[in-house]
Amino acid sequence: MNLKAAARRLGLHYQTAYRYVRSGELVAVKLGATYEVSEAAIEQFRRHRHELSELSSEGEFIGEHDQHATSPLEALRADLALMLDRTTLSAQPVFDRIVRHAITEIGDGCVLRLLADDGAALRTAAVAHLDPTAHSLLAAIQDSPLPLSLDDHELEALRDGGIQRVDFLRQDAARRMIPREFLQYGDQLRFFGLLAVPVRNAGGAVVGLLTITRSRAGWAFDDQAEACARELADWAAAAHTRLATARAGWKARSSIHRAVEVVLAIDPTQLAAQLDSLLSGLAGVSVGAAALSTDGTLLAANSWFGPEFASIIGDTAAWDRLLGGDTDFLDTQFEIANTHVDAHWAVAKRPDATPEVIIVTCTRALPTRPTTAVASIDATPYAVAS
Repeated sequence: MNLKAAARRLGLHYQTAYRYVRSGELVAVKLGATYEVSEAAIEQFRRHRHELSELSSEGEFIGEHDQHATSPLEALRADLALMLDRTTLSAQPVFDRIVRHAITEIGDGCVLRLLADDGAALRTAAVAHLDPTAHSLLAAIQDSPLPLSLDDHELEALRDGGIQRVDFLRQDAARRMIPREFLQYGDQLRFFGLLAVPVRNAGGAVVGLLTITRSRAGWAFDDQAEACARELADWAAAAHTRLATARAGWKARSSIHRAVEVVLAIDPTQLAAQLDSLLSGLAGVSVGAAALSTDGTLLAANSWFGPEFASIIGDTAAWDRLLGGDTDFLDTQFEIANTHVDAHWAVAKRPDATPEVIIVTCTRALPTRPTTAVASIDATPYAVAS
């Protein structure tokens, strides 16, 4: 069936369906001036949107905000704000949404790379391309164990922390972006323009790189494209920070829980003497941690666990679940002084499965919306590859 008929089947406006085709979410084959969509492609699209809909408390499809928003950018902001509110141990839906918007509204291809947890190397977080063949090649390159291949402008963006905008990229320079093992596919990976945008966290440190490419010669980036790319990088930074914060609380809870259960198994009389050192061992990590007896008595707490967290300790529903045997681990969320707080709970038990200590770690989530609006960004002069 043609794209108009497919849009009616899916209950979408034609332009919305066309955007999904361009982003690669709805698979279609171009025949002349029209697109043909198969039944299998429609079912695949429905399954994908159903999976994303589970992220929404209202049950709406993520990405469908654009039917009501004034622009694709407003739809993007609505989607990402919703996704980030639900981000805990994975921000993959956020990263995928960012690169899809980049190839739909700015360029043809996009790669988002972020620092690994150890901060020692860049890792690919998401990749997308409007052309399915180029998309598969880009994904294969990013997944390969080959050393990271970056263009000189990408390296400059990482070093200096500023946007590198290249409207007319020479092809000898473009080929250096492709690892030697993949040069045989060079005709299917053409880069004629490039935007390299550093991903900077709230402290200004570069934590990643967003690269957007154009595969058509003579198609220059404009200031609006550059501003939009900068906002996409800001969203990626917010997700990266949110993810790091949630993981820190999770890992701290797990490490304390393991250590306490080891003490309980070896010599429970040493527990009181060990708790302070276990919790203070989180020095340098912005995670509040506390240990409580099963009757609610505070046994120990580190310096990050301030009095504002008293309401978390009084969460009777969490206590009931932990002590009732429903689960040994539990994650809850709170709003304290207009700040979102994630609480990670665990119950440490004696070898005979008797609950002995309740452990809770807390992390404050930073604001999920970038503070820099696109309209306020001043474009910088673009560079031309020599």
